[in-house]
Amino acid sequence: TLRYLDAQDIEMRRRARSAVRTARRLNGAAPAGPIAERFRVAEIQLEASAAGADRLIRRAVEVRQLRNGLDRGAVGRVDAVILKLTSRALSLVESLESVVARQIEVLALADSDPSGGALAALERLGVEVDALCAGLEEAQRLGGDTALKELSEETK
Repeated sequence: TLRYLDAQDIEMRRRARSAVRTARRLNGAAPAGPIAERFRVAEIQLEASAAGADRLIRRAVEVRQLRNGLDRGAVGRVDAVILKLTSRALSLVESLESVVARQIEVLALADSDPSGGALAALERLGVEVDALCAGLEEAQRLGGDTALKELSEETK
């Protein structure tokens, strides 16, 4: 099914992998203590979210393949499902990148202002990771068989 990936799919997958690689490098650079602990949690969530984005992209590819041979009314509904899947995947990828940007901010503040700035940024990182978790839950629902079952019912 990967031969049906379009340029947007390929770019989203590249960006997700890049975010995870960057997070791993940042994790290695984090000072011991609460920053390193939070970075480890973030890295685990980033990896899970990147996998979730990949599942959504693959599901969109599967749905694109179903599109061939459908009548016009069904094609519109299929296109709506494809848009929903790819939009959610893109949102996850952007959230991944946001978490990585927040990690960079935490490290910069830890170097320049170890007192309060890094801890405040660390709290913001926690909020970003929580939002990523919520996005992953939505992605798992959309990327699961439920989306295809709903689509199959609609196109009958």
